[in-house]
Amino acid sequence: MFGYVRRAFPFTLRTRVSAQKLSGAALVSTMTAFALYRANFLSTPLARCQGSVSEHGDYGGRLCTLNHIAAVKHLMSQLRDKETDTKTFRIYSDRIMRLLLEEALAQELTVETRQSPTADYYKHYRPHSDSDYAAVSIMRGGDSMLGELFNLLPDVAIGKVLIQRDESSTDKRPIFYYAKLPERIEEKKRVFVLDPMCASGGSAAMCIQKLIERGVSPDRITFINLVTVEKGIKKVMETFPEVTMITACIDPHLNEAAYICPGLGDFGDRYFGSKLPL
Repeated sequence: MFGYVRRAFPFTLRTRVSAQKLSGAALVSTMTAFALYRANFLSTPLARCQGSVSEHGDYGGRLCTLNHIAAVKHLMSQLRDKETDTKTFRIYSDRIMRLLLEEALAQELTVETRQSPTADYYKHYRPHSDSDYAAVSIMRGGDSMLGELFNLLPDVAIGKVLIQRDESSTDKRPIFYYAKLPERIEEKKRVFVLDPMCASGGSAAMCIQKLIERGVSPDRITFINLVTVEKGIKKVMETFPEVTMITACIDPHLNEAAYICPGLGDFGDRYFGSKLPL
């Protein structure tokens, strides 16, 4: 039994207690201390939104950006280049999407204490099961994010929403056409809304509203996108104060046609090869 105590107790406790010399009362007391030690770590939610948000406000810790990461700056520069062909554009887009999705999943981990092969203890980050998640793609750009999502969550439930902005209107207001959502989506622990571009934020806000109308709690919704601007952030985050937003890059402004600048051009056309790069 003493051998078990020696193996099971963390190093900080083992340095204070000699297992061979423990009396019955001391053993009980020490094991109680160990239980309290484990309780401090077991099932502790991981802190959310660790990305850089200082330039645009933290919105209560619900806005997470990856534009402080050198790898993201490199990958984004390849996407911005008008000479980048479709194949290369897809490759670099997928690499950024993987980072975004990994960040989104990392915010859903539970911290536990486990033992490594060296018999020391460490903080172990345990994810939810695939069935705890759902994702809703805002077609068609959002569909480009599904490949990497399936690599991470093969059994995730997928919904589709078709929302397009009215190019003839001065405010480019969104128009809703279609939605097909997973059954019992309101019971999921986390619902990801996928759309690579967020300009005015109208499409994302409309999609989120549709989810709320279906019973999804806004504090369980995470909007994931590649590029946005301040206007899009404010539209989403101020309309829905409980929603989380994760983006790779925040660009400076929109042009007169309400396109993100410097932006990437039309993401859907470039990713799916519908048109040649601008």
